[in-house]
Amino acid sequence: MANDILNTKINEATWEIKNTLRMNGLQDNYFTFSSIVFLLYKASIRIDSHDLSYNDVLSTLNENERMVVMDSMFLRNHEVEIWEQVKGLSVKYTPAVFAQILLNTEDEKFGRSYGFIDRPKCFIGLLEEILDIHDGEKFLETSCGIGDTLIALSQKYDCKFTAYEVDSMAKGIASIRYGLLNKACTIINRPFLHLEHKRNLDVKPCYDKILSMHPLGLRAAFSGLTEEGYVESINNEFCYQILKSGTSLDWLYAIGAEKALADNGKAVLLVADGCLMNGLDEQPRRYFVENGLLEAVISLPPKLFSVIGVNLSLLVLSKGNKYTRLVNARKFYQPGRRQNIMSAEDISKIMDAYHNGGKYTVDITAGDIQTNSYSLSPERYMAVDTIDLKNPVPLASVVDSFGRTAPLNAAQLDELASDEPTDIKYVRLADVQDNMVNKELPYLKAVDKKYEKYFLENDDMLLSKNGYPFKVAIVKVAEGEKILPVGNMHVLKVNKNKLDIVYLKAFLESSKGIGLLKSVVSGTTIPVVNLASLKKMPIELPTMEQQKKITEKYKTISDEIALLKLKIERANDRLARILDEEDGE
Repeated sequence: MANDILNTKINEATWEIKNTLRMNGLQDNYFTFSSIVFLLYKASIRIDSHDLSYNDVLSTLNENERMVVMDSMFLRNHEVEIWEQVKGLSVKYTPAVFAQILLNTEDEKFGRSYGFIDRPKCFIGLLEEILDIHDGEKFLETSCGIGDTLIALSQKYDCKFTAYEVDSMAKGIASIRYGLLNKACTIINRPFLHLEHKRNLDVKPCYDKILSMHPLGLRAAFSGLTEEGYVESINNEFCYQILKSGTSLDWLYAIGAEKALADNGKAVLLVADGCLMNGLDEQPRRYFVENGLLEAVISLPPKLFSVIGVNLSLLVLSKGNKYTRLVNARKFYQPGRRQNIMSAEDISKIMDAYHNGGKYTVDITAGDIQTNSYSLSPERYMAVDTIDLKNPVPLASVVDSFGRTAPLNAAQLDELASDEPTDIKYVRLADVQDNMVNKELPYLKAVDKKYEKYFLENDDMLLSKNGYPFKVAIVKVAEGEKILPVGNMHVLKVNKNKLDIVYLKAFLESSKGIGLLKSVVSGTTIPVVNLASLKKMPIELPTMEQQKKITEKYKTISDEIALLKLKIERANDRLARILDEEDGE
């Protein structure tokens, strides 16, 4: 009953404070909200709180607290006016009410408004299970935001907590909130990735448990979160260049966490799925697996966070691992209107897979990852029934025909080849580069009538018959042009009323698509895509409207890539002519 009364008071006070801020145009300003609540908390513990001025309350704060409050209020220039509107609440409600409002970790508006990653209770519950925290351990958080994780964990565990936060306002609010618990915690207002910290850790790695919920989607050279010279100092420790300017920031944090980790310690990092498979991050993935530093990768359910729309995974780091366990936990959640949640049963299923393996896991070694371009995406390695597909349909239900290429061998092609342009071209598997058909295709003099049935039509798809890595390309056939496919390829003609050809290409190039294609490969000496299995292979079929949206995004990014390639070609041409230009001057 007492808790129910307290919760009612908390909700009432929260509404009154937020309503005042709304009337002043500050409804989504969490920093101002927190500062107001903190001032009310400080005023409520004073006997004479009913008529304290704004400056009176400020005088009760220490220097750091005063700076945080003044910064968050002064930016809006409403401090005195707002205080006069709310100060009566310091008499209406008890200090416990204001303290609990500050310690509440469920204010999702803060994350949406300021770009910080929120910390849902179910997610913190999963982290606790994975990290297996014990009293007396040294715990480090690399980017603590406003301190939600520290507050949740410090109320359960008697650890020595340390945290970094580059945003000075967030760090200040975190310190104020944490101070209400009367527990020791060091929060440092600087980037976790800085040289002094690295030098100290080189001498003595010391943390038992590490959590990193750093900013996502950033690259090493453009993040603003690494001190100048930090990347170079890491590369100097290796015999090869492990990091590049385009390396995902996720792997810099992973290396920083690994350096900070005690021998028997464990670290968990929240990362965007792109870093698990893109080419620029191949070397750091290789380093962590080959050196036994990556214990597990856990693909998380969708929409757990209010501010993140991309697929996310957890990297679990520890030392001395003989293999890496990949866990596909995409299906373990309860759907919500805005955000999904993980129930206690969902977390239990994830932990069972993490500890014991099973249907939703695969254990990989350095040899396995090497033959898969060092990809760490669980869906790349797993059986079809573990891949989470929305509205799956057999490929044959949306493809009108699966054709073959013309049965011409190399000697026959040499006889038919033409050095002069003709109206007949031919395309081989070698003419498909970066999943695009080369613009300059070789010519044929003529072909026998029996081969004319193999001529390609506009928007036919070519799919390599060979095993991974797969080649997927869309053929563009101009009016009056004839293109003859030859070699180890399937030719797919899609039903354009059901399936957008560019969407199909995007899907087959995704981790889900690659995993599914791998499932229809047969043979060990010479692995090939089995046609009967390919026809039955499920694909994800969204509405045509959704397909078109994905197609537009795909084309936009493809155009960017094409433009970058053209710039590189022109730059290389200029390099080749640089001496001639100098001589000409």
